Amino acid sequence: MSGARGARRRPDQLPLGVTLRHQRSFSNFVPGQNAGAVSVLHDLLTAGNGGVVYLWGGSGSGKSHLLEACCGDACMHGRPVAYLPLGGEHAQPEMLSGLADSQLLCIDDVDRAAGDSAWEEALFHLYNQAEQAACPMVLAARVAPRTPDWRLADLASRLTAAVVWRLRPDDEGKGILRIDGMVRKNAGCSLGEKVKVRKCKVRDATKVVMAPILSEARHRIQFGQGIDGFVKRGLLKRPLVNGDSV
Repeated sequence: MSGARGARRRPDQLPLGVTLRHQRSFSNFVPGQNAGAVSVLHDLLTAGNGGVVYLWGGSGSGKSHLLEACCGDACMHGRPVAYLPLGGEHAQPEMLSGLADSQLLCIDDVDRAAGDSAWEEALFHLYNQAEQAACPMVLAARVAPRTPDWRLADLASRLTAAVVWRLRPDDEGKGILRIDGMVRKNAGCSLGEKVKVRKCKVRDATKVVMAPILSEARHRIQFGQGIDGFVKRGLLKRPLVNGDSV
């Protein structure tokens, strides 16, 4: 593989100086508050019709981990992948040329391109090429797509049109316990209330039977196609006991 500027690479190759940590995968990613982002990425990888997901968050939020997990998942399924961190030591705008020939495109540190005409132009062309080729893209940055001072308005509009997901830092080891409204309701507690936490024995559910809660008018409920997959993703890794509301 050549490090010369402007050189073309096969889509399953990585630019000079770029390595992936193969131990980073979806299986060892602790989702915490970011379970929704993982679900969105799984949908992107399985849809097969392109699309763009823009992940953003501060240091330690898991951006690079998820990008590399996407690459690993695609490689396991024999799909050619292109991965490039724009903050890499050897990164050059010319390296974006031809990457849309892959079947998955992951670009880290996208916000570093802001304000650099050459980088913005190269990123804009790559975005258009990937869109035309129905190549899914996962972009990651430290800030939301509207925050950087983009010089190229067309690029800014495309980035803000992506599926944008903010990642939150993991709370593991910090003595913090976060629960959402659904878990709080099932636990019978309210905001600001002190609770006692203890370890319990859990078992993986083999079947979950659900029943809709109907209003007093007893309206008939109709579910659209694909509702089963939506429900499964929403319940994945959630604690449930008999009688819980979900």
